[in-house]
Amino acid sequence: MPVYNTALYLKEAIESILNQTYDDFEFIIIDDASTDGSKEIIKSYSDERIIVFENEVNKGYVFGLNYAISIARGEYIARMDSDDIAHLDRFKKQIDYFERKTEIDLIGTWYKVINSEKVIKLPERHDSLFELFLNKNGIAHPTVMFKRSFFIENNFYYDVNMMPAEDYELWVRFIKIGKLANIPEVLLYYREHTNQISHTKRKEQNFKAEIVRWSFVNYYLNKLDCRLYAKIQDNKVSIDDKLNVLNSHASIYNKSDNVINNIILNEYRKIQFELFLDKENQNINSLIKIYKSYRVLFFKNDFKLTLKYILKSVLNFV
Repeated sequence: MPVYNTALYLKEAIESILNQTYDDFEFIIIDDASTDGSKEIIKSYSDERIIVFENEVNKGYVFGLNYAISIARGEYIARMDSDDIAHLDRFKKQIDYFERKTEIDLIGTWYKVINSEKVIKLPERHDSLFELFLNKNGIAHPTVMFKRSFFIENNFYYDVNMMPAEDYELWVRFIKIGKLANIPEVLLYYREHTNQISHTKRKEQNFKAEIVRWSFVNYYLNKLDCRLYAKIQDNKVSIDDKLNVLNSHASIYNKSDNVINNIILNEYRKIQFELFLDKENQNINSLIKIYKSYRVLFFKNDFKLTLKYILKSVLNFV
């Protein structure tokens, strides 16, 4: 748990961890040169599970997170922010989840905004999270628990250059080789206030998050391209089957926002039109078939090419 000038909320955060029903853990707290009395609050606890490090100068919370991971000794590492409150069964339920689903490497949870009825429900399944990451972060940072061995073996650390979207960037790297999940239950109470990073650095966070999102979209397109191209280039595969291959990804397209829709559709526009501009398929029936399958494509990405296809189809039909 990194701490920087959160004295107003710090006691609640610390005690929600110390009072966990699962009590076999080390509690690493890194004070990042606080000046508001946070240090004194931390030192007021004599619990032997607490391990405190104090930075002489402010180094940023990402430095603290990476340092804590490097010295942690537990099988699992949990994240906590110094202004939030953990559900008392949080650790127990996350560890139980790991033991039931051993293929999972990182677990988040749902969370509730303090002093509000707002509950953020995130997808549980890995595949659903993969799709969500094409649009935005699907893992709430302060709810996370992960396998320490997986992080160390893969040299996973937070990238300081991606602050304050370092968590999203890390999860995107993580999901390419590991398995993620969310427990569909509120196990953290999240505090919103004007001093938190998401408020003070919102523009920078949105900018960095957009960089991460686009990098993941490109990764996804490259991965998708290999599967699609194998089918598209196979002359033994019928036109209808090739269309079905394209349509099999339509659910992802439709769930994505306009930016990602445009990226993906532009990537495969040429493939699609090359298939159906073939003389044997220049007719009204193929035109209707394409239009039904890819309504979003028509008159959106390339009006001239669309018009050319319509005219060819009509003339060939006549």
